[in-house]
Amino acid sequence: MQVVGPAIRQLLKEPNRVPNPTKSLTTATLAKLKATDTTQWHTDARQPGLQISVTPKGTKTWYFLKKIGGKPKREKIGRYPAISTEDARRIVRQKLREVERGDYAGGSITFGKAFHHWLERYAKKAKRTWPEDERKFNTVLQPIAEKRLREIKAADIDAIHQRVGSRYPYAANRALSLMTAVFNHSIRHPDIEFEGRNPCVSVKPYPEEPRSRVLSSQEMGQFLSSLEQEPPLWKDFFTTLLFTGARLENVKAMRWSQLDLDNQVWDIPASSIKSKRATRLALNDRVAATLVRRKGDAKNDWVFPSNAKPYTHISDIKKAWARICKR
Repeated sequence: MQVVGPAIRQLLKEPNRVPNPTKSLTTATLAKLKATDTTQWHTDARQPGLQISVTPKGTKTWYFLKKIGGKPKREKIGRYPAISTEDARRIVRQKLREVERGDYAGGSITFGKAFHHWLERYAKKAKRTWPEDERKFNTVLQPIAEKRLREIKAADIDAIHQRVGSRYPYAANRALSLMTAVFNHSIRHPDIEFEGRNPCVSVKPYPEEPRSRVLSSQEMGQFLSSLEQEPPLWKDFFTTLLFTGARLENVKAMRWSQLDLDNQVWDIPASSIKSKRATRLALNDRVAATLVRRKGDAKNDWVFPSNAKPYTHISDIKKAWARICKR
């Protein structure tokens, strides 16, 4: 019989629990484990802390049995037979040694893996700005990328926040919001075994002043004069952006099928609106005249097609905007 220390014995105690079948989980034994109407759990008699589940579909998965906050929890190891019995036992023995040393991190995944789980499961489906979040992770959040979620403290979050905030307080707040989102996702999502507290809640954001900028009459005249020197595509785009007050991405992706130029209205679909509510926007005479003129040269449904890729709309406006501001 294998001898285990007191920390492990305490870890494996499960009072008031109906015992799972205990047997030596050899290859022959595993082959005999059949699926039933409910998921069955079997405990290895030779290795404390090792269990295998058998789902109604017959899927067999290894687990390490542990305790968090005095309650028994299971940490997934992997599928059988991809992970053999001997490999599963070796993994559990390593985890038990970590428990004895006090090094066990609770089985939680690294922040980097949690970020990519959030990115694939949520951000890419719900956020048009997910590439910017990915950029922040690659450039700003690397100090915690390889740390397990349970090992990350408020001090780690605050260090990143202050390092960025020393020069760019608004950017630091955006990074803090991103870290908060990843931790909240990890707490809610059943695929991520994290039951800790979000350390970001202890970090205070930098104060932000609402940003507003109103052009004077002289500045407006200079802007419109500079705009007149632009090619028709950019002149019409910025005119529409200026006189509708619509969001940049919505104007970029404006379609002829969304416009009723006779009645001077623009129907923006719910899928393009942050609030997910369809919006009808009135067009003033200047914008309507601009769009009527463009309609005569339209080759597809995009109002502002890309010169490089006419089958899609414009995307990068930085060069055109820089020219306008420089004049």
